[in-house]
Amino acid sequence: MKSLEVTLVPILSIIVIGVLLYIMLRENCWQKRYADLFATVCVLQLCWFQGYFFKIGQHEVSSLYGVAGYCLLIYSFYLLFSGRVYLKKNILMTVIGFITIIIFGMIYEKLLPYDGLLMPEQSSKISWDGYVAGKCLMYQYVPSVSSFLRPLWEVFIFAFEVLIFKQIYSFEWFISPYMRIVGWLKYVIYYGYFEFIVKNVIGNLTFTFDFAAILLGVNEESIYTDARIRDGIFYTLQGGTREPSHYNCVLFNIAMLMLLGNILRKFAQKRGWNVPQTYSNMTFLLCLVLMLLTGGFSSVWFLFIIACCTILLRIRENGGSVFGFFLCRKLILLSFVGVCIIVSYVISQNDYLYNRLMDALEVIEFLGKNNGFVGIGIIGGNSGIGSTIARFVSIYEGWQVFMARPLLGISWHVQYIHDFSIFMLMNMGILGVYALYRMLSVSRENLRYDVLILGLIFMIGGLPVTVSTGGLCLHWLLFFEATTFYMNHWEEKDVSAKDIDYHSCV
Repeated sequence: MKSLEVTLVPILSIIVIGVLLYIMLRENCWQKRYADLFATVCVLQLCWFQGYFFKIGQHEVSSLYGVAGYCLLIYSFYLLFSGRVYLKKNILMTVIGFITIIIFGMIYEKLLPYDGLLMPEQSSKISWDGYVAGKCLMYQYVPSVSSFLRPLWEVFIFAFEVLIFKQIYSFEWFISPYMRIVGWLKYVIYYGYFEFIVKNVIGNLTFTFDFAAILLGVNEESIYTDARIRDGIFYTLQGGTREPSHYNCVLFNIAMLMLLGNILRKFAQKRGWNVPQTYSNMTFLLCLVLMLLTGGFSSVWFLFIIACCTILLRIRENGGSVFGFFLCRKLILLSFVGVCIIVSYVISQNDYLYNRLMDALEVIEFLGKNNGFVGIGIIGGNSGIGSTIARFVSIYEGWQVFMARPLLGISWHVQYIHDFSIFMLMNMGILGVYALYRMLSVSRENLRYDVLILGLIFMIGGLPVTVSTGGLCLHWLLFFEATTFYMNHWEEKDVSAKDIDYHSCV
């Protein structure tokens, strides 16, 4: 007789269900209900939680932000078909253009498949780490029509939710959910210090893992407790994510949202809007320090990007142009030197961080002397350097794919690599990435967006690592729309606090 399969439901899944029910049943204003659903999805995406929504036997069902995302999708359809949202032609045509380019890329890939080797899946048996260790091989991938259905559905959902968001968006409407999102995310920072104290002060290496297993649902591959600094004091941190590098990406996103949030708050104060302060400058500093404490080597790059964005935002805030950024190259150089001094001290005291950076430099030197990736197995015996090689190999292979298919890529989400920028170019091509930018930056009022800041965050910030969960993320809109507050000049006017809270609800 077959035994019954046990169903596991993490605590956070129950909490998310309660929050979603509260939003749908208690909110009377449709705009506020949409804003709360949007904020919930963004928070869950930004936190990058490991785990699952529930588990039956060995089968994990969906993710937390996936469940919340479908609730937002259903409600978005309701708003459209109930007549509460009216589509503006320029936004609709831009969204259709993005979907069309992605579909055309899929058709092209089906008719003329990429003839090189790929690694279109990532699992416990097939991965870049396994590839450099000789445990699996890349192969020529010929996609079937059915293999395009899930990526196409993801593209359609994302484009539709962007379409609805753009119809609802206004300055007054956007500030309140933005500040609430950042206010909720600060607890991710506090949890990081809690984890630091538990591991490095109390000395309990299993408590946070056991806590995450109950709260989120994890597997045994999710624990990282071996990396420590040279004198054996500090252990790496992973927050609610799968590993320290993921946690670093979460903290980078939070830090940038706080930087942009400061400008939003000043914009609101000049107009007399009563916007609550959901975080402080001290929280921002705690976030920066925590990035170094995580042990993830991507913190070095992220801190430099944050320093550059801070200087550029200061110039923007004072009415400077793009050229002002280049005039302040000395300040950027000084910021880079300052970050290097702080980071170099931390690296010198942190075995894990030091070894990963040294591994990267050794791999680069080896590749330069040996003309490519020939013979990577020679230095692949070291497990740490093998992991570093895996990331370089994935980036190299992704770049080769992009150079072979520069315009349309190999169609969305065919291959994953450890580099957000090349990942997007490889899968979407130049035309797809441009269409994505146009869709995220289209507006009813023809607003201006800060291309330089957005480029620093996504394309430059994503060069050595991934700054996203690997899919099309709705929280990207937070960064895009936040830049409109200082890139567009509006007449000063007083707006009451009541008007901020969704004044057009009917």
